This record gives sequence, C-alpha cells and structure tokens, in this order.
Amino acid sequence: MTKIYMRLLFPSLALLIFISLLGTLLLEWTPGSWQVLVSFACGLFAYSLMLTQVLISVRIKVIEHHIGLPNLYAVHGFMGMAALLAVLIHFLNQWNGFAVIFSGQVSTASLFGFIGAFSLLIVILTGVFVLSNTFIKRSKKLMKRKDTIYKRERQLWLHRLSLLAIVAIYFHLFNLRFVSSNAIFMTLLTTYTIVVLGWYAIYKINLMRLPRYSVHSISKPTQSLYQLELIPADNQPVLTYKAGQYAFLRFVDSDVANESHPFSLSSSPEHSKEKLQMIIKESGDFTRTLNQVKPGDKVTLDGPYGDYFPKEAAMAKTPMVLLSGGIGVTPNLSILRHEIANKSDRRIFFVWGLATKEDIMLVEELDRLAKEFPNFTYHFIFSNEEVPGYAHGFISPKYLQEIGAGDLYDEAHYYICGPPPMLNAAKKMLADNHVDPERIFLEEFAF
Repeated sequence: MTKIYMRLLFPSLALLIFISLLGTLLLEWTPGSWQVLVSFACGLFAYSLMLTQVLISVRIKVIEHHIGLPNLYAVHGFMGMAALLAVLIHFLNQWNGFAVIFSGQVSTASLFGFIGAFSLLIVILTGVFVLSNTFIKRSKKLMKRKDTIYKRERQLWLHRLSLLAIVAIYFHLFNLRFVSSNAIFMTLLTTYTIVVLGWYAIYKINLMRLPRYSVHSISKPTQSLYQLELIPADNQPVLTYKAGQYAFLRFVDSDVANESHPFSLSSSPEHSKEKLQMIIKESGDFTRTLNQVKPGDKVTLDGPYGDYFPKEAAMAKTPMVLLSGGIGVTPNLSILRHEIANKSDRRIFFVWGLATKEDIMLVEELDRLAKEFPNFTYHFIFSNEEVPGYAHGFISPKYLQEIGAGDLYDEAHYYICGPPPMLNAAKKMLADNHVDPERIFLEEFAF
C-alpha cells in the first residue's frame, strides 16, 4: 500500500502546483470563452508536470527507497506523456499556422512558447524510445533499435532540453501582459521555478563532488561480460551499501563517455572494505566501449539505490531461492556472498539460467561455497544449447522440483532478477503455486 501512495506523490505534487497557479491566475483574469480557459489550463498543467519531472530526475533517495527507481521512472514516463498531451491541446488552441513563425511578426511570448513546445516534444520522444522501456518493452523491434541504433549518450543530452523547455515556457508566460501583471501568480510561478531548477543545480553539483574511485582491475570472465574492480582514490571511504543494491557508475578520467549508468554491485558489503566489484554485460553503446577502460581510470559512484534485499527479509531464517537470468545474477551474487560471509544457516538455492556454455563463470567459487556450506547448492540451466552435466531448458516448476526446491513455495523467499521474459515467467510460476507476494522480491531494470 505504501508503494501505491508513493507512486501518487509526484502526480499529486504536480496537481497541487497546477491548482495553485490556475487559482491565482483566475483571481485577476476572466477568460473570454471555455476554450480559452481549457487552453491555458492545459498549458499550466503541462508546466506543473514538467517541474515535477525535474524533481523525479534528481533521484531523491528517501522516495526511491519506498518505490524503486524503475517504478519512479515509469511514473516519470506517464507524466511526460500527460505533459505532451496537455501542451498539444494548448498549442492547437493557440495555433495560427507556420506562416506566422516565418513572417517575422511572431510575438516574444509566442516565440518562447514555440521553443518550449518543440523542446518538450524532443524530450518526450527521446524518453519514450531511448531512455525508458516503459512504452516500448512489448515491441522487440523497438527494443532492438534502442540497444543497437539509438545512441543513449546523445539522447541523454537531447533529453535535457526539458530544462530549456521550462525556461522557455516561464518566459512565455512572463511575456503575456495579463499574466505578468498578476503579482501573486508571478510570485508563485517564479518561486516554483527557482526552487526546482535550484534543486537540480545542487544535485548536479553534488554529483561532481562525489568521491572518486580508481579502476583496480578489469577483466572479461566470458565473451560478453566485464568484471570491474574499484578501489577508493585519495583515501576516501568505501561506499556503504546493502547486498543487492546498485549504483550509477560514471567515468570521469577515461576514454569512456562520462554519462552515468546503473549497475548492480556483485560484491558483498562484508567483502567491500577495500574493494568494490561490478559485473557488466556488453550490450549497448556505452558498455561496448568498456574495452577502453584501463587500470587507474577514475570513476564516481552515485548510490546506493534499490531495496531488493530489505532488512526484514535479510533477518529471516527461512529458505532462500535466488533465481537469475543472464546478467541478472549480479545482485543475487551479492546477496549470496553476504549470506556466506555471515555464515548463514539458511537453506540457499542459487539457480542461474544461461544461454550457452560460453556464459559459464564463477564455477570455482560456487564449488568452494557448496563444499564449505552444506545448506547451499547451485544449479545452472541452459536455454540455447545442451551442455553436458547441466539441465537444458528454462526455470520451471518441474526444474525446481528436480533440484529439490519444489517443496518450498509455502516458506521460501524468492529473489528474481533477469530479462523481462524470465521475470514474467518466474512471477507466473510463483503465482500459480500460491507464493505469498510478500516473499517475492524482484529487481527490474526497466530504465
């Protein structure tokens, strides 16, 4: 229930901003018709949504802890679409044709309005088709284009036109005489705008001041995975985090682009007193450049984020089933290492779905853990080829029964991380076996 309320937090905030702006505007202005009222109401609603969108982008950790960034970014996406719709209604009601733009007779207010509207259109398109999976995850073609054609780094810069859109629309309103003459309205509008843009500026300054880490080593345990080990630079303390969390990695002194990207920490907090580890899959335009990383390169980490392994679940003594698909193993590996470091006596099943034999890694570590801790077992299952000594297929109730985890539905905690098809199949499997949703934990990187 808390998550539901938290998802409504930012839309509610946008609504409050909108109501206060529209209310103070109507104190001194009487619209000539209901069409004019609707047009200006839509414009103010879009502006209110855009201000709130900027607040979402600063990743407020107190809020993220309750809702999770994937859900927060989903709200961000839906609010962006609502803002675009509101702007279009406002724009079409005020539209006088392209001829006005090129005639040289366009007013200052209209010019700023055009800049704001077109900037917002670019922001929404980059968000929908490149930066988020919320609206395109059901289309394999669009998802493939996102991963192979569109350049995320370039689109991130275009997405930041949201700041230009906010400034342009502020001056659009400022240059409307009946608006600028309303002192109460302009005070509210200016206050909201300065607070939001100021908060964003402070957030960016804080990012620049984050402690730096040095790349201690980088290796490729498989053809498609990089293993990155980081150590603090300049005697800085190591990042404090919980097992299963992730951080935004940004290279600040390297040949790699310096945009930040989220990656799970595969090390455990107990083993991170001096060194952090991330395992990263080579899958997009950014990760394909990791071959340029060298020991000694400097990075920053913004985090930690995520609540995949909440305190109450970590304190439980019930069996634990860690279900991973591909690179989704990273947060589960962190949890496993945490449990082992604390000499857990929980029954732990570590189940990893892989595609081919070339994806195998960590066997020596897992073998050692299985010998040292009799309550721990690990299992690989391969989907794309038959590998001698391992199962072939997908994680299913039948497979869990075969490995001895099929009788735990009434008591075990399940941790699931992997690609969307794997997540959906696992969720259905557990729902069909009546597993209490309170004992199911998902890590969905849908952004």
